[in-house]
Amino acid sequence: MELWDTTPQWVVSGLSEAGLASGYDHPARLGSDRWVAMIGALQHLLASNRQQPCVVVMVGTAVTVEAIDASGRFLGGIILPGHDIMLRALESGTAGLHVPTCLWRYQGQWLFVGGFGRC
Repeated sequence: MELWDTTPQWVVSGLSEAGLASGYDHPARLGSDRWVAMIGALQHLLASNRQQPCVVVMVGTAVTVEAIDASGRFLGGIILPGHDIMLRALESGTAGLHVPTCLWRYQGQWLFVGGFGRC
């Protein structure tokens, strides 16, 4: 960390932080990535003078969906398989279904595409 002249800060989910209150019975069990994303979303709303409920969605290897009420209380969330995992599960668990994949070039970038459409 000397290269960046900084000290790492570890994030652990807790009862409350930066205006967000956890609704979990065991707050430390909530993933820190989900906790930080919700804090960021709530702070974004507060910075724009909007105190309203929101849903935070993160898409990657997994998809997480979190609900926060207007007072900043985390109501709960769900973790779902991400796009690639869902496609592979459908392909392996459904008779005769093939998931095509291909590469597309868009604005000079190669994109790996998986799905049920034509390549």
